[in-house]
Amino acid sequence: MRKYLIYKKLVGLVKWTEDDQVLQGTLQNINEGVSFEGNTFEELKKDFINVIDDNFPSNKDEVKLKILFVCSANKQRSKTAEEYFSKEHPEIEFKSAGTNIKLCRKHGVTELTEELMEWADYVFVMEENHKELIEKHGKGMYSTKTFILGIPDLYLYYSKGLIEVLKRRITFY
Repeated sequence: MRKYLIYKKLVGLVKWTEDDQVLQGTLQNINEGVSFEGNTFEELKKDFINVIDDNFPSNKDEVKLKILFVCSANKQRSKTAEEYFSKEHPEIEFKSAGTNIKLCRKHGVTELTEELMEWADYVFVMEENHKELIEKHGKGMYSTKTFILGIPDLYLYYSKGLIEVLKRRITFY
């Protein structure tokens, strides 16, 4: 299971440990190795928020968090993510883009650019190959702010199944 939690511009990655039967998480891009855990998702969520509030009290949300969703053609998955989360979280700015320039231009949708990558605080890609393309073309500059959601290209635009998967993979507080 891969799930991301976002609070006060910090990202936590959650993992289930079979041995301990505990949900454990670590803050991403933090050198100190700050972690959080819980026996239930509610406990984990509370610990995640408390750990951030206790360790990063000056991390204010004065400026809107900027999230970029990326898939291949920006027609189904990333576009759905942008539009769904924009409605659910108006306090956060969302955009989406596609990695396949030919398809994006053919369909008149947003293609992934260096400018968009620089704009985003965090980039959530649907598949591993999207992150590989970003790392290759960005020469590794964006690897610390790019996260893989692991959502295959099986869903139609704004389908119920896609929205359910998106909600399971990423949560904003």
